[in-house]
Amino acid sequence: MFNKSLSLVIELEAFLLKGRLSDWTWLRFLQRLLWYPLKFLKMGMAEKTSGIYLWSYVGFAGALVGLGIIEITGLAKSEAASFVNLALMLLTALIVLFSLPSFYGHSGVTPEAVSFVVDYLGTNGFQQEKEVELLKKTIKPIEDRSRNRVTALKWAVGLIWASFIYSFSKAIEPSQSTPAAIASNLWTISGLFFTVLAAYLLVWGYEAALDKLFRAIEFGCNDFCYALEVAKRAGA
Repeated sequence: MFNKSLSLVIELEAFLLKGRLSDWTWLRFLQRLLWYPLKFLKMGMAEKTSGIYLWSYVGFAGALVGLGIIEITGLAKSEAASFVNLALMLLTALIVLFSLPSFYGHSGVTPEAVSFVVDYLGTNGFQQEKEVELLKKTIKPIEDRSRNRVTALKWAVGLIWASFIYSFSKAIEPSQSTPAAIASNLWTISGLFFTVLAAYLLVWGYEAALDKLFRAIEFGCNDFCYALEVAKRAGA
């Protein structure tokens, strides 16, 4: 069962990354060691930023509607215009924060990924729901180990963020107001800021990729169990 569980994770990784594992053992190892991790991060970052693009369009559309309302009602030069803008900003924020679970709850899992898991189970001799449940239990420690790594990485990002806050607070002290000190602090703060930003995108992108991988396994196992139940009823 352990070999089948690990094989499913490996094969699904390759499927999600739109790759094909080599038949040569050493080349397969190099694929998984050097090439696929980069594609895995790219997949997760794309999943994480896709929502940002969607809600940016929503915000842009809201801004256009607000400008139209202001112009039509003649509020452009009145204090009411600022209240209209504020209301639209709050409305957009509420839409983003409280969007429907159907927009994000599936963790980016596609029907194709679920079908891949179902086909894998069918071609590897799984015939009972108990076997599928045992597979899920065997994969759980793999998922937990992966989640623990994400937690450690988030702590590292938190330390970088703390360094950024400390450097920023030191930079605005009166004793650091000389041109040379300001220039030095500016470079340090800028470097830390972009480091925090890059670390955030990488870590949360990696987490999104893990969600996509393990949720696809879970959904696929559930679909396969449902198919077994339907076949059992049909044969009864």
